[in-house]
Amino acid sequence: ILSSHLYLVLAAAGLFLTAILLNRYVIETTSSIYYSSRIQKDIQQKEKDFAKLATDTSLINSLVSESYSQETLQQLLEEEKGYGFFVYERRLSGESRLLFWNTQVALPPINLMEESDVSRLVTLKNGFYVHTSKSLVLNGRRFALEALIPVMWKYFVEIENLKTEFASFPDARRRVDISFEPTSQQVKSSYGNILFYLKQITLRHQLSSWWTIAFVLAGIFLLFWFIHQSAHFIAEKKGLWWGTSFLVTVILLLRLCTYYFPDLMDLRQFELFDPAIYG
Repeated sequence: ILSSHLYLVLAAAGLFLTAILLNRYVIETTSSIYYSSRIQKDIQQKEKDFAKLATDTSLINSLVSESYSQETLQQLLEEEKGYGFFVYERRLSGESRLLFWNTQVALPPINLMEESDVSRLVTLKNGFYVHTSKSLVLNGRRFALEALIPVMWKYFVEIENLKTEFASFPDARRRVDISFEPTSQQVKSSYGNILFYLKQITLRHQLSSWWTIAFVLAGIFLLFWFIHQSAHFIAEKKGLWWGTSFLVTVILLLRLCTYYFPDLMDLRQFELFDPAIYG
């Protein structure tokens, strides 16, 4: 059986080895590069959308005069835009009056409202945001257009629905975190300034990539195929019960290996194997 089906064992071993090397030396080392690129692209895209929105004077005029339609309001909601949008009127006394907002999740910090055409990371009660602003004069009135682009939700007390995670990429929190110390992975705004850095993190139950999972599943399939062929060969030579006993014994041994050596498969990374389900 070994001489005729040795290729199955070798192929399965090769797939397992490829999965290990891929996860350890490719996915883990490049995840910070991958996520920094995606997060930066997402932030800059929303900054550019806000900048385009700020140049639409007819729309801004309808917002401050409260003459906009329900359809316009639906298009400006945070769920549609992906960021908070606020219109303030700047008064001569130095005070600012909020005229329009599309979210009730957060408000931009007051002390940054005199700035224009700039983006920076700010910390609010429910997480980190990129705050950007534009100044506008309409009909002799001065306005401040503000945007809050959510980067990471972070709450004082975490529950099931309020977890620390990146706003646009929830899975990224398993591999990277925001760093205020310089690292090799920078996240820049559309204006070119550095907003923050990303650092690599290693958790106990690291989420494998889909490529790694595919290689492991293919290796398991080939390994089971070899075991099946072996059991069939033994059944033909020694009888059905010998073949069945061999099959049950090997499957039981494999199951015991995954039970006593959980790091082999690291099944805890998948929700199905999380002990919290049985709790």
